[in-house]
Amino acid sequence: MKYAWIDAQRKSYPLPAMCETLSVSTSGYRAWKRGGSPGRKRLTDAQLLALITAIHKELKGAYGSPRMVRELRARGFPASKPRVERLMRHNGNCWDNAPTESFFNSLKNERVHGTRYTTRADATADLFDYIEVFYNRSRRHSTLGYRSPVQFLQDWIRTQHERKIAA
Repeated sequence: MKYAWIDAQRKSYPLPAMCETLSVSTSGYRAWKRGGSPGRKRLTDAQLLALITAIHKELKGAYGSPRMVRELRARGFPASKPRVERLMRHNGNCWDNAPTESFFNSLKNERVHGTRYTTRADATADLFDYIEVFYNRSRRHSTLGYRSPVQFLQDWIRTQHERKIAA
């Protein structure tokens, strides 16, 4: 009823003023105009975190943030990926498997996929070479500005040294 009245008065009064006067949200009005459900409430961070925690326990920690977002949406709770990521890191409780999933994806696609190892020792040696020699020392990582970990560390040390000199 309130939204219909606001809609009828749109040409005479500013939308924010009418919504404030009638104690309704502008986003609720806009949802009503789109045919959505203005009664739907967004979960607070505390409520969403409790829901994420429950789902995390239910699924035995198997989901990182991308899958958690899909799970929440499938259960009827709207949630953005950045918000879920932030809440999953809340208070240092990082349940997000994304870095690990990313590493194993890189390992499979860059080294293992299509490779047949004759022995377990061959596989172990090849994986050691990939992780310790290539991945940790020379592979360019997007999270490090497409620099290798060694280059990133050298740049960081140089920056710290320059700050110390400037101070």
